Amino acid sequence: MQTLSIEWPAAVPRPIPIRVMIADDHPLVLMALERVIDSLPDVALAGCAASIAELLDVSGHASFDVLLMGFEMAGSGAAQGLDALAEVRASRPDAAIVVLTVSVDAQVLNAALARGAVAVISKRDRVELIHVALVAAHARERYLGPRIRDALYEGLPGSPAEQWRARLTRREFEVLRLYASGHAISDIARQTERSVKTISAQKCRAMRKLNLSSDADVYRFALTSGMISSVPRGSET
Repeated sequence: MQTLSIEWPAAVPRPIPIRVMIADDHPLVLMALERVIDSLPDVALAGCAASIAELLDVSGHASFDVLLMGFEMAGSGAAQGLDALAEVRASRPDAAIVVLTVSVDAQVLNAALARGAVAVISKRDRVELIHVALVAAHARERYLGPRIRDALYEGLPGSPAEQWRARLTRREFEVLRLYASGHAISDIARQTERSVKTISAQKCRAMRKLNLSSDADVYRFALTSGMISSVPRGSET
């Protein structure tokens, strides 16, 4: 793996790095994650845990912003991973959690999100997506790696485009498309002759069905899914 060397301009103040705690019980995985973290200019390694027990012990007092957590440690099943995730979330509500997993079970993945994971990526995803997930999680923005997103949509009928489309009603799709295109809620209400309250509720339902937790998620999803061809100027991507 190639490590990038980046020189920061002397006149520009360096951003405060994201402090990342990593946890995995496979020594080679833990070593690889350390190297990835050390190669990132805006991320700092805050500590390591090599087991669920060690993670639960150190998470209560260690200083970190984001936990990058291997989900299957010590041969633990999904139930143990979910319990550990919930315990860390309860003891450290200030920290964001990124789950790194080999699971493609949609029920398990949705449970991990429900237990407090902000981002979930597969151990088979590209290594650079770890950085994407860490930055998104630190900003409290939902991020799902491509294999995770595919797993969550698996089992729905039709092509990939039809899979996520099948989750939405016609009006939910219409509201989300207009919103992602740059229209305000009040504008959409006026165009569709529905109340602002109704439009807001339909937008929220659509986001919940697609596992989107922020407007940035909406714009990113709309662009990558083909719902819109470009993100409106001034919108977060």
